[in-house]
Amino acid sequence: MRIFILIVLTLFAACAPRGEIEFAPPVPGAELHTIWTAKFRSDRQPGQGQRSPPRPEKLVFERNQISVPKTHQPGQIEWPKGLPDAATDFVTLSQETVNGIDTFAQAVRNSDGKTSQPIFLFVHGYNYTHAEAVYQMAQIVHDFDVPAPPVLFSWPSAGVPFGYLYDRDSALIARDALEDLLIALTNVPGAEVTILAHSMGNFLVMETLRQMEISGSINIEKKIAELIMISPDIDGELFYRQASRLRDLPEPTVILAAKQD
Repeated sequence: MRIFILIVLTLFAACAPRGEIEFAPPVPGAELHTIWTAKFRSDRQPGQGQRSPPRPEKLVFERNQISVPKTHQPGQIEWPKGLPDAATDFVTLSQETVNGIDTFAQAVRNSDGKTSQPIFLFVHGYNYTHAEAVYQMAQIVHDFDVPAPPVLFSWPSAGVPFGYLYDRDSALIARDALEDLLIALTNVPGAEVTILAHSMGNFLVMETLRQMEISGSINIEKKIAELIMISPDIDGELFYRQASRLRDLPEPTVILAAKQD
């Protein structure tokens, strides 16, 4: 699958107003999207003296049905300004927990009834809340008519501007969880994944690919169909060291960045 380069316009402008997962009943004319979510975030609040929440111990898997309003403008996420309304806002119609990583991976693959495209995996960047990651994924799928099953890897970003170092450590902590997810999604013949990563999500992806190459847990060349790196938050020297440990980068690997990146 080839994702249009216009996705970069969406993610360069990803600083949307803060929002939460909001539920509302369906309305005629809204378009529905199933977003599969591998959530590596804690629902606990920061402890006494802590500014950021604790990291989780394990992945939680969900199937979310997201409604995009008929009035949606490409490149935007219409957050509720009052009571959530599917006629005007991005809202969640239903959220279902899936028990176990293998059950989740099989359900994702079985949901692909119309196309043989690789699974589309989005790894968000620094300063994202979980709600922002979920609705960003739905917006990308909607605006670019992504035909493949969409999976979000939601890692434990603090979701605050001053949380850069916390997020950097969180990305390192999340490597094993992302590796487990990639293995599960591709552990049947012919299964492939296209990865779209944004900002610090690229650091997480490259670190994970590096450790997978070292361990030999998957054949990156055969299982990663495409790697799209949007505004990568990786030091240039570090990226070359990460890439040099791989026999081959996924083909193709596309890097889209602005001059200030």
